[in-house]
Amino acid sequence: MLKSVAKHCGEPKIDAVSWHQQLLASMTRSTSGRPPVLSTDLHERLGELLGFRHVSRHATALDLDWEKMEPVAVGVARVAESFLDEMTSFVEGGANEQ
Repeated sequence: MLKSVAKHCGEPKIDAVSWHQQLLASMTRSTSGRPPVLSTDLHERLGELLGFRHVSRHATALDLDWEKMEPVAVGVARVAESFLDEMTSFVEGGANEQ
């Protein structure tokens, strides 16, 4: 979704290895084509999930530590709800405000 927003608003494609982090960070700032899409708080929570995704993709089952993963995993539903709320606000009104 965020890649689509960036493309629609004429923002350059990010080709760096860390494009996920750069895209998230860019969505917290306004540009000449749009207001911020994400709040700083949501950016931080999505960043935690991105780190979790990286670890879980590159680890074996023996490497995963539930005590460290549990707070992130339990919070996924709240982060998803916040993301949908902020995207809805952006699409319904924020996308037209500067």
